[in-house]
Amino acid sequence: MFIQFTTQATDDVVIPDEAGKSTWTLSFGTLKAAQVMGDGQALRDGGRAVILFDLGADAVAGLKKALIVLHNYKTSEVSETSEALTKKEKLL
Repeated sequence: MFIQFTTQATDDVVIPDEAGKSTWTLSFGTLKAAQVMGDGQALRDGGRAVILFDLGADAVAGLKKALIVLHNYKTSEVSETSEALTKKEKLL
């Protein structure tokens, strides 16, 4: 399992199309998003499981939310396993 964490930049910076020119068609935020998507696709194409957490603009708050989600997932997984075992025991 590969886990990707991303954040949203509060100030995106543009990349000039030509050095010294003010015209642009791409920003670092767009470049970063494309890189994340490409990395994730390459991992999936290689048969690997990938989960992506976008932490938003506040990385610390986003990490706290991600931990809560993971904890709740793990707790529900344990609960479901316990329920399945209890049902199995009743059948025996």
